[in-house]
Amino acid sequence: MTKGSRFYTPVWNGLMTAEHRQAMGATIWTYLVLLDWTPKKSKTGKVLNGAIFTIAKIHEVSGYSVPQVQRDLAKLNGVYIELERTTRGFRATILNYRPTDVSTSKVDTSHDISTSKVDTSPKLTLQQVVEPVSDISTSKVDNSIRLKEELKQNKEIYAAWQEAKIINHKELSDSTEKAIQKALKTFSLVEVLAAIRNYGQVLNSKEFWWDHRWTLEQFIKGTGSDRIPLGNLKRFLDESKPLENYRQRSGANGNRNSTGIKPPDGDKYANLGG
Repeated sequence: MTKGSRFYTPVWNGLMTAEHRQAMGATIWTYLVLLDWTPKKSKTGKVLNGAIFTIAKIHEVSGYSVPQVQRDLAKLNGVYIELERTTRGFRATILNYRPTDVSTSKVDTSHDISTSKVDTSPKLTLQQVVEPVSDISTSKVDNSIRLKEELKQNKEIYAAWQEAKIINHKELSDSTEKAIQKALKTFSLVEVLAAIRNYGQVLNSKEFWWDHRWTLEQFIKGTGSDRIPLGNLKRFLDESKPLENYRQRSGANGNRNSTGIKPPDGDKYANLGG
């Protein structure tokens, strides 16, 4: 990830509404990269004045994984940007772009994004964004960056798992690495790391009743008779409120678990290493 610069990027406060927040979510960070690349006085909103950019370049600037950038572009396209695919990468236009006079900080208010309705029909699908471009050299570069990013993500997750003192693993197996990358197509790295920390905290504190230990692969993939994909991971996401759900409580029957949440079945309680 590149370091911040002295330059600023004007952001129209029309984006700061509930509608746009819900529509954009975390994709706003990829949007801000494209916005920063758009000349401030541009009357067309063309990113880089219409020059071609690659997903790898956005990854380099933002630190987002290549798959995450691909998903972001697909979600933003047709709603906040107009994306054009080329043989060497992409061109993009910021929709409803508002030129800014940097010298006076005056903004052209002829296009008010706060009153713009969110159109949810993208012009390029995620599959079209993800498909490799025909330029072989570009594909090789993107693939190399993707592999390095995956390796970095796997290392971060492994380190977080070991630090959480759940089950010690001497190394990551190929199947665990594949499970991690599959999970990262649904959840961000930040979400997965937070879930691991939550799981470790619940397991290693007497404040919580949950004491079921999975291996990292089981935690990521899901277990039990129903085998809900990513089910174990989902239990410990911040949004699932695991620190509330699994806290010790005494119910009317004296049961320490009065939440109504059932412990998993179909697994073995394990103190595994490996």
